[in-house]
Amino acid sequence: MLLLSVDGLHQQDLAWYVRHYPHSVLAALTAQGMEYSNAETPFPSDSTPGMTAQVTGGNPRSTGLYYDDTWNHDVFPAGTTKCTGPVPGGEAAYEEAIDVNSNSLDAGQDLPGLPGSILNMTSDLLKVINPKALPVDPATCKPIYPNQYLKVNTIFNVAHDHGLRTAWSDKHPAYQMFVGPSGGGVDDFFTPEINSQAIGFPAGEDWTSDNAATMQYDSYKVQAILNEINGFDHSGKQHVGTPAIFGMNFQTVSTAQKLPTSDGLTGAGDLVIFSTDDDGMLLWLSNRSQAAADLVQAYLLSHSAAGTTSASSRSRSRPPG
Repeated sequence: MLLLSVDGLHQQDLAWYVRHYPHSVLAALTAQGMEYSNAETPFPSDSTPGMTAQVTGGNPRSTGLYYDDTWNHDVFPAGTTKCTGPVPGGEAAYEEAIDVNSNSLDAGQDLPGLPGSILNMTSDLLKVINPKALPVDPATCKPIYPNQYLKVNTIFNVAHDHGLRTAWSDKHPAYQMFVGPSGGGVDDFFTPEINSQAIGFPAGEDWTSDNAATMQYDSYKVQAILNEINGFDHSGKQHVGTPAIFGMNFQTVSTAQKLPTSDGLTGAGDLVIFSTDDDGMLLWLSNRSQAAADLVQAYLLSHSAAGTTSASSRSRSRPPG
């Protein structure tokens, strides 16, 4: 199964685009697939709880993940080494703040030649997660890694337990959580840090500060998935077989929604529903969606339609109401 998640793509956005562009790639996918029009995102609706719901079937109460940065009354603060006395509570941040270096695309691996070498980023995310930035378990006085914070198993765990290969690509190493509480659920991770300095763009701008930067960022993950479709690991160097369950998320829709202007185009500037005035969204849906089409076509060609492709939205995607 190839799972493609699109941050920020509302149901209304897709319906509007398909209605006005009936011969587009997204229209074809919609016509050939099944549309769950009554599905709702978890509350609060954001990347971490939304994607976690998709790969676990759980809501924030059952998964334990309400947001990527919360306060937990039952932990010691990050950096605690002596867990004595009453538990004071502490911040549970599972986003870029836990990277070894959140300002580097490789999250602190120190790869030479970035960004061109980013596909060489390690799949062992523990190497780029800083344990000193993690909340501390009062029972063991040890850092709580993302997968240990998650309370339920994932679809990757189920597949892996049956001897199937799995892979996932996302925007922070914090998505190490998808290996599940038991660990080992995901065989191949690719998680370049989206909130790092965008290489080739002005200082202080991360990969979400400019539509062109976000599209460039998304392209790295697209190439990783194409490599996996072709039977290699995300780097394209080691032949390991195509995963049974794998996928990625796209960030460009989310960026196009939030930026008032970028690259001479007008965006929504907030989280309102897509309209004809939102040039940034139209650019992605018209052009960058071709990347999704390339992934689907490559997957179907390599599997002779034996697998399943699922496209979804997650971040801040609210149902009508």
